[in-house]
Amino acid sequence: MPVYNAPLQPRGALVRVELSLVTALEVELLAAHEPVPSPVGGWGLIDTGASLTAVDEMSLAHLGVRPIGEASVRTAAGAATTSLYPARLHFPGSPLRAIEFRRVVGCALHAQGLLALIGRDVLRDCLMVYNGTAGTFSLAL
Repeated sequence: MPVYNAPLQPRGALVRVELSLVTALEVELLAAHEPVPSPVGGWGLIDTGASLTAVDEMSLAHLGVRPIGEASVRTAAGAATTSLYPARLHFPGSPLRAIEFRRVVGCALHAQGLLALIGRDVLRDCLMVYNGTAGTFSLAL
């Protein structure tokens, strides 16, 4: 199992991520002889309080991804209804494998300087070590 080691940032456990279309959407575009949009890069914050991974909705719109449904979510700001999207996250510069999601929660994360909140739907398949005394974290996926 590949392991990613990184220093903790003031905001927590951050990892570089790239957001792209799921394989089925890429195949659909290629079959129609249309261009596949380039991935969107940014930061992903590991969020042990999030049951589902969330992705910046503005970045999903930039890729042309349409919602596939809705979900009721509870956040620090209260309950809300949000759209769900298919998405794929890559972890450039790390040995971690890409993850293809049937659904992620669309959120306004851009203003916080984030592309994704990586939730327990990913962490359930990982080993994560948060070493506060050393100021590091490790993630095996």
